[in-house]
Amino acid sequence: MTRPKTALFFPGAGSQKVGMLGPWREAFPQIVNPFLEEVDEALKLSLSRIIEEGRHETLTETSNAQPAIFATSIMILRILEQEFGFSVADRIQVTLGHSLGEYAALCAGSYLSFRDALLIVRKRSEVFASAAKTAKQKYGDDVGMVALLCEVNHFERLLSDIRGFLGSGSSGTDTSTPDNGPPLQHVVIANINSSNQVVLAGSLLQIKRLLARLNAFGGHDPRSVVLKEACPFHHPFMQPAADYTRRYLSREGVVTFPGLFPCISNVTARPFEYVFVFRVTFALLTTSQVA
Repeated sequence: MTRPKTALFFPGAGSQKVGMLGPWREAFPQIVNPFLEEVDEALKLSLSRIIEEGRHETLTETSNAQPAIFATSIMILRILEQEFGFSVADRIQVTLGHSLGEYAALCAGSYLSFRDALLIVRKRSEVFASAAKTAKQKYGDDVGMVALLCEVNHFERLLSDIRGFLGSGSSGTDTSTPDNGPPLQHVVIANINSSNQVVLAGSLLQIKRLLARLNAFGGHDPRSVVLKEACPFHHPFMQPAADYTRRYLSREGVVTFPGLFPCISNVTARPFEYVFVFRVTFALLTTSQVA
């Protein structure tokens, strides 16, 4: 009998929690303590203390939350390998991650070293924060992300109406716009996470106006949840982070290809491929998946 394929799947932004290292540190100090020293030394920052003892608001800052989630994910993988003899090469056939988790997936598959991936995640998260601040100053609105949830049988209609109200400037939209007002600006569909959840990113004021239009003209009343993120990930506002990531990955020796096994892209739902530009190679990481 053929064994089913086994995947490693890593979480994305929002899964951080103050104190989340504690149980692991108590159970496996001989692995966790040296690992956290490695993290703090690489970042020139006591990230481990922020995770363990910091204020919730400090840990949820993008520049702290993203490297904290990434590092914790790889730490748990190291515990599995070193304490329980879990062989990634022998047991795993594919790896993937949700948004930020894609970096842990690339690291687990040996496409990126842990140190390079950690530095990329930290620096680009700083660029995220700067880009979000610039967008807020330029347009005068708070920016962020909002998840919408509805019944499965209403979801396709909800998506269609969202695309219509956003017009052709939004990611994955129709080119037509309903006759109930001009297209709403500075909002895009960031993620379609499941058969009943879509995430919007951009101006929170414009997203609020979109919800009002959906209710008034489309008859929709989806549950809306403002995500605890200060940045509108997967939005063109975040282009500077994509530019930084591309430059870092273009450095000679940063990316190893192929890795141990396929790593699935959030954008294409297919394994990453290699791209050659002026003799420089880098993994294809596009703006739409930057988070």
